[in-house]
Amino acid sequence: MSQGKIVASTVKKVASLAKIKVAEDQLDKFASQLESILDHASDLQKLDTSSVKATDIIQTCTIDELREDEEWGDQDEIDRIRQNIIKAFYNSQNNFLVLPVKVIE
Repeated sequence: MSQGKIVASTVKKVASLAKIKVAEDQLDKFASQLESILDHASDLQKLDTSSVKATDIIQTCTIDELREDEEWGDQDEIDRIRQNIIKAFYNSQNNFLVLPVKVIE
């Protein structure tokens, strides 16, 4: 179990910090979901992982192993390509591609 019950005011604070808008009628639902997530994390912390071998997922390479930057085309060509991509994209604003905001439910 988590340290304490997550309440609507906590969800409001977290949403504010994350700059996420949460409707008032959804606060209790998100509080319950956040509490479940924290409970699960607490359960995971209790697992004995002393017999699990540590893994090394860090890829190491030296500067010598990186490829050299290659120049391709002049700035006019690059600008044309950029503008073609922006024109072809379904939603753009001020030369930026605009993507929809999705919240996983």
